[in-house]
Amino acid sequence: MPRRELTVSMWAANVYALITGFLPALLLPLLFALFWGREGSQRGFIRLFDTESAQALWLLLLLIPGIVLHELLHAAGWIYFGRIRFRDVRFGVQWKTLTPYAHCTVPIRASAYRAGTLLPGLLLGLIPGLAGVLLGSFFLVVLGFIFTFAAGGDFLILWLLRSVPPDTLVEDHPTKVGCYVLEPEETG
Repeated sequence: MPRRELTVSMWAANVYALITGFLPALLLPLLFALFWGREGSQRGFIRLFDTESAQALWLLLLLIPGIVLHELLHAAGWIYFGRIRFRDVRFGVQWKTLTPYAHCTVPIRASAYRAGTLLPGLLLGLIPGLAGVLLGSFFLVVLGFIFTFAAGGDFLILWLLRSVPPDTLVEDHPTKVGCYVLEPEETG
């Protein structure tokens, strides 16, 4: 089956992620400011760095488990939506770019690949961030900002896949950000 590559290098992905992650993440504090005004934003910011509230410490303590959970959510999405086994997912860190990854080792439908790719940014980033906007929790907005920004590479993958039909099989690329699109053989 012929394969078409839809990828970027890890270095390029980290650069693109500054845009694909930062712009959606930026919406969260902007919405917070819109809902709660300048005073609410200032109070939230001051409280975040207030030593008595320890919110900044909690953010730091949540980073490493959050990164691990981010990769596990990719795996959970691919396993659930792609109907694959846990052993079909590999985890690691590309040390040259300090990029943790989850790698699906078997082809799955593009719709399942998209769902597994989107899951961490949605569950760790956008949903907590939007909850923070609605609840007036600057802490949740900042947490959502961090994990939405961290999903920038994932959003880049979704952009790369924008024209791939949902039932098309894709195969996660083992070393780059993105995948191979498995093209059906043409019969003539």
